[in-house]
Amino acid sequence: MPTWISKPLCVAILALGLAGCDAGSGLAFLDPRSDAEGTPKITEVSLAGDRVVLQAPPGYCVDRRSTKRRPGGGFVLFARCDTLGVRGFYAGAPLALITATVAPQSGAAPTVEALSSSAAPAPVLEQTQNGALALIQIDGADHGIVGAAQRHWRGAFAVNGYVVGVSLYAPDDGDALGRSGAAILTQMARQSQSASSRRASPPVEDPAPDLSEQSNASE
Repeated sequence: MPTWISKPLCVAILALGLAGCDAGSGLAFLDPRSDAEGTPKITEVSLAGDRVVLQAPPGYCVDRRSTKRRPGGGFVLFARCDTLGVRGFYAGAPLALITATVAPQSGAAPTVEALSSSAAPAPVLEQTQNGALALIQIDGADHGIVGAAQRHWRGAFAVNGYVVGVSLYAPDDGDALGRSGAAILTQMARQSQSASSRRASPPVEDPAPDLSEQSNASE
């Protein structure tokens, strides 16, 4: 059975993600939004008719102003909670901007080979398959996000008939450019897969009692 995802779909996912980011409110780590203190803490968002539930990694929150729901998918932006005006202490989470784009799945699950191919001609610095998450780090790609290093992480995973494309951007000196960035996206993918599976699974109901047996026992 093939284990690839089509290059056009990879490209579409990445393009949709960048388009959503360009239309959003900018890089959260460059826009602290100090005037938004007290913003509600939102760490989960549902897309695709609740078939896909995306959960923010610890210390990160959903940017409501950048969330876009589209037929069959959508776009979500995550940033460290305090940069979005959420009260609390989040210094344990490195400054980073995470984008997630959801699109219907075509073919089998994503692989690092397909992601690497879609990133060409940008050089791929690292690639790894962390569970369902295919993940690569690339350099030199013109992602169009002002203030973020050209080196960044890209990944994709499948869930409930959809593909979720994720990217993580950080400043040039950001800790998330290293292995911690890969760990953040891996945890996000695992949490989101688990939450999506729970939402998609129908509740288990207790079986109805056998009234005939009860009637016989009373006679």
